[in-house]
Amino acid sequence: MKNIKAEIQTITTILEATSIADDNNFSKIKSELNEVISDHKLKKQGKKNLLKIVHTTRALDTSLKVFLTHHSILDNAHSLGQYLYRLRDHNNNDVGTITENQRRLYQTEIVDLRNDYMHNARKIATDESEVNNLISNMHILLKTVAGLE
Repeated sequence: MKNIKAEIQTITTILEATSIADDNNFSKIKSELNEVISDHKLKKQGKKNLLKIVHTTRALDTSLKVFLTHHSILDNAHSLGQYLYRLRDHNNNDVGTITENQRRLYQTEIVDLRNDYMHNARKIATDESEVNNLISNMHILLKTVAGLE
């Protein structure tokens, strides 16, 4: 990803157009996203990529939780994977839903990737394109979520 700063700014702009921006946690979300920009400057590839995964998915996790809470559709969900199911299965007529194909795509391309790095000791994120793909998929997911309002 040639311009990580521009990508993060675009994600922040998308979030600012949603109910997420009205929540007290929005400053924390923006802080996590800004950490991705700082992480990108690190020299050690594995550490840089792992931190980008951590900060990106923490921002996503909090964003989705805030969105679901705001629309009273959080239910008992406590993880990224469960949030995706809530986005697919909720019954709030004022908010759109995602399709099963979208849920499966985000599960595979974001949640499973994140879980692989978070739950496997010494797993090193050496493939920067994989990390950039995760950030791009997060961007697409958040754009989709913004369109549900």
